[in-house]
Amino acid sequence: RGYDLPRHLQHYTVPRIKRLLRAAGLEPQRVIHQPSFLNWIGSAGLAFERGLPWCPLGRMLNNWFWNNPPLWTYCVLGPFAQLQSAVRLGGRLTILARKDLNRTS
Repeated sequence: RGYDLPRHLQHYTVPRIKRLLRAAGLEPQRVIHQPSFLNWIGSAGLAFERGLPWCPLGRMLNNWFWNNPPLWTYCVLGPFAQLQSAVRLGGRLTILARKDLNRTS
């Protein structure tokens, strides 16, 4: 759910992930920035739950939107998520890598 501390101890940048993959003997091939507005909703819900535990908004965001987002959220927030991923700022990544056969261990 985006910024979900303390479960997400690290938030990685693409250059850092590539360095880690190379250190492990893998060569990054492709980075796919995936659109997802659910990270925004989940992060906001967690912030409300932790910052204002008496306020039901956090629980509502996490239960209603996260588990079964209404169609209107896709229509309203989907284009913003697409734009965010197009400029490589999405919070969800898929990185394809292969073993570096030229590397000597």
